[in-house]
Amino acid sequence: VCVCVCVRQIEWMEEEGVAPSAIPKILQKNPQILGLNIDARLKETLGYLKSQLQLSGEDVTCLIASAPSLLGLHPQRTLEPKLMFLSDGVGLEPRVLRKLVLKSPGLLTLSKTAKLEHNVEFLVSKVGIPRTSLSRVIEKAPSLLALSTSNNLQPIIDFLTDPRGLAIGHAKVGAMVAQQPQILMSSLEHKLKPCVAFLQEELLLSVSQASKVVQGSPSLLGFSVSANLQGKVAFYSTALGVTRAQVGSMVCKFPTLLSLSIEGNVKLKLRYMLRYMHVDKQVIVTSPQLLAYSLRNRIYPRFLHVNRIGAQGQASLSSLLCMPDKVFYERFPSTYQKPEAYNISLSDVASGMVRSRKKADYVTTSGGEGPYTGSPRGTTPQRRGWKSVSTRTKGPNVTPPSASDGQ
Repeated sequence: VCVCVCVRQIEWMEEEGVAPSAIPKILQKNPQILGLNIDARLKETLGYLKSQLQLSGEDVTCLIASAPSLLGLHPQRTLEPKLMFLSDGVGLEPRVLRKLVLKSPGLLTLSKTAKLEHNVEFLVSKVGIPRTSLSRVIEKAPSLLALSTSNNLQPIIDFLTDPRGLAIGHAKVGAMVAQQPQILMSSLEHKLKPCVAFLQEELLLSVSQASKVVQGSPSLLGFSVSANLQGKVAFYSTALGVTRAQVGSMVCKFPTLLSLSIEGNVKLKLRYMLRYMHVDKQVIVTSPQLLAYSLRNRIYPRFLHVNRIGAQGQASLSSLLCMPDKVFYERFPSTYQKPEAYNISLSDVASGMVRSRKKADYVTTSGGEGPYTGSPRGTTPQRRGWKSVSTRTKGPNVTPPSASDGQ
């Protein structure tokens, strides 16, 4: 009889789409499934989850394989109160709730009172997350509902608010976590403390300065010092000829600086600004936020446009880049002076660091009236050299790189 029952459970899982090769592992983790009645429990529980979460056949297969213990829970007594709390108490929309359960099905095995409600109350009252932001926080970091408040969450809050540490106010901590909830899942000893120590000891930031930087760019707390931050600081120090303390001052002005990718992003922008725009390094040191603008979509086309209409020197670099498009092209219309088309390929800036994936990725000026729009994709660009603020007129033409984020 036992053998027949076991065979029926296995056949049922196969009918629900579970791969035969995955069944032994499922039964090894949850052998109690073999003791559950197919009609009275397995089908009833799975049917409830299907109807409440609008699960597809593929979703069901994944759910059984990743969290088979859910099949042993009573639909009305156990699952329904938890789903209602996540929906009404946390504010998760049906679409988000379905996504969350598929991503972290173990949440439905947690105690509603001792874990789910307790952790949500902690996030609101102790961490300071606004209730209006709670659903977004849980959507981004559902494991916060499973962590121990005393062993995991509270020590991090103490570190952030400790006057001897970062001394961040309670309300500001809540805003930080709402923006970057992964902070509460980072290792205090291996990520948060080393990161703050790096800011204070390597970049010579005071407690208030380090606090300002962390609040301005909370994602820094998740970076590895050795694998990420040290290399970025060394790059800025060498590329701009500044000390680590000066890099620290740059970070204070623009906290996101250390979050920017160096390869294919900052390195390319600096090469273009210094080599072709002849921007003084001190301008970047003074205004590091300039490195946040897209080379492909903002820096390159605007500087090209200003040069081709002969309006060089009429605005600072900061003003040139920060203007909205409408304001920029109203201030620098192409009829200011008869337009003359110039071209410089971005691969000349990359100098082999990035290669084109297809010929149609050229970026050039249109050569006609109106604001810079670029040559039509697939057309041959005008190879007439480069006219910069200085007397430089031409740079080598190389196949330009294809467009990518951050360039």
